Amino acid sequence: MEPKTKTLLFIALAFVLGGITGALMMREFGAPRFSGRGPAGNPMKEFAERLRLDARQTAQLDSLLELRRQRMEAHRKAMLDVRDTAREEIRQLLTSDQLPLFDTYLQEAAQREAKYRMDHDTSRHQGRREQ
Repeated sequence: MEPKTKTLLFIALAFVLGGITGALMMREFGAPRFSGRGPAGNPMKEFAERLRLDARQTAQLDSLLELRRQRMEAHRKAMLDVRDTAREEIRQLLTSDQLPLFDTYLQEAAQREAKYRMDHDTSRHQGRREQ
């Protein structure tokens, strides 16, 4: 493989892995986490009561968080589109012998991500029960 092709492949792979890492970080650290143990297990009610928000502030907060959720979802979709485009561009660089190897790599990455999410979600839920 030519050095130029290797370099392009490395850059594209780094971009894809960066997108995956960014998505995982946004998923983990992008939203406030509540214990869910507040009044009737309603985290927003717990939040509003702890900050002593009035009805107007609570309504404004609900609107603000809904807008934020919509924006995050739009960014998530855009990131997935960028990832998918990069994967297709990588496929164009590969030989017919390399394509199955790339597909296997992507499957393994998806499995690692799913395991991470499952392990992380399990540990987060266990931490909530211990609080």
